[in-house]
Amino acid sequence: MRRLSLILLFLCVAAPLFAQTTPTPPSDPEPIRIGPVTLTGYIQADALTVTNDDLEEAEDTFRVRRMRFGFSGDLAPKIGWAFSIDAAGTPNLRDAHITLRFANAANVRIGQFYQPFSLDRLTSTSRTEVIDRAPITDRIALTRDPG
Repeated sequence: MRRLSLILLFLCVAAPLFAQTTPTPPSDPEPIRIGPVTLTGYIQADALTVTNDDLEEAEDTFRVRRMRFGFSGDLAPKIGWAFSIDAAGTPNLRDAHITLRFANAANVRIGQFYQPFSLDRLTSTSRTEVIDRAPITDRIALTRDPG
C-alpha cells in the first residue's frame, strides 16, 4: 500500500513536468513610425497548384487576397486619426476616422470605421487561422459604417 501511495504521489508531482506546454502566439512586428505618423500593413496571398490532372481542366492560380496599408497618428494628446486602404484588386477605403479620447473607457469615433459586433469580426484577419472568415459572419454581423 505504501508503494502504491508513493507511485501516485510521484505521478501527481511529476505529471505537470511532462504536460504539453501551450505555444506562445507570434508577436506582431513593430509598426513603422515616421515622426508622429505610424505606418502599418500586411499582405495575404492564395496559391493553388494542381498536379497529376490528366484532363487539364484545372489551372494553377495565384491571387493576392488582401493587401492593406494604414496610417495613423495623433492630432493632439486626446485626438487621434486613422486612415487605411485595401489595395488588392480595386483599391478601396477601409477606415477614415477621428477618435476623441475623453477617458480610457469613453471614446467617440467619427467617420468610416469598423463596428465591433462579433468575436469573429473583432479578430484581425492577420491573426486568424484561415484566410477567409466564416460565410455566416458576413450575413449577420455588421461591417464598416460610412459614418
